[in-house]
Amino acid sequence: MSLDLDADLLATEYAPVTALVQRFGRSNRNRHRAGRDASYRAEVLCYPAEKNQPYRREDIESAIAMLKVAGSADLSQRALAELLERFAPAEPSHDGSARFLDSGYYATPGSLRDIDEFTDPCVLDADQHLVVAAIKKREPYDAWVLQVPRKSALPETAKHPDLPSWMSVAP
Repeated sequence: MSLDLDADLLATEYAPVTALVQRFGRSNRNRHRAGRDASYRAEVLCYPAEKNQPYRREDIESAIAMLKVAGSADLSQRALAELLERFAPAEPSHDGSARFLDSGYYATPGSLRDIDEFTDPCVLDADQHLVVAAIKKREPYDAWVLQVPRKSALPETAKHPDLPSWMSVAP
């Protein structure tokens, strides 16, 4: 939904940099409304929340650092874009895979959570010998490593003893 909201006063808890910049965009949008001259500026107040949830501590720390650099001066769109570029976290990269395209006729549902809390780096059980050979030759083996939902990894007894301790095996 596209809403054209305008705020004369924006009060917000600390949030990730991208969320703050989005919120800042809601202030001072229609500063040429009747009765205002070009010098009018909306006010933005940011304050700490009681708890950081649902945000990560690092995201809040980055936002606080950005706000310190921004200070209390007027910010142009360009200055705001530069702050966003400097303090926003890097976008996660995607490996280009898609289960519904890559799985053939028998595509199966899978977890969309590809983060450390839910997945483990694995090699396929059929590729273990290739990875062990690459490790022994000191060759790269990252092409065989993929993130697999933790519950889908095989037990440690299925793992070749020469694989790194952080790596699991998947069927």
